[in-house]
Amino acid sequence: SRGTPEYNMKLSRERAEEVTDYLVKNFKLDSGRVATMWYGEANPVASNDSAENRWKNRRVEIAVSGL
Repeated sequence: SRGTPEYNMKLSRERAEEVTDYLVKNFKLDSGRVATMWYGEANPVASNDSAENRWKNRRVEIAVSGL
């Protein structure tokens, strides 16, 4: 929540894509089995009133289909 919404969305997208790339490359997953989504400032798990809570919101949630 420190930057503009556009900047935060870009960071969120880049973080999610890096995790997807890591999973595909290192665990030999078919990229079609990994859903990559990003939310920017939407869907926080904590308020953004402290550095610790902002850290909690910099997360990646993973779902892989067809296990």
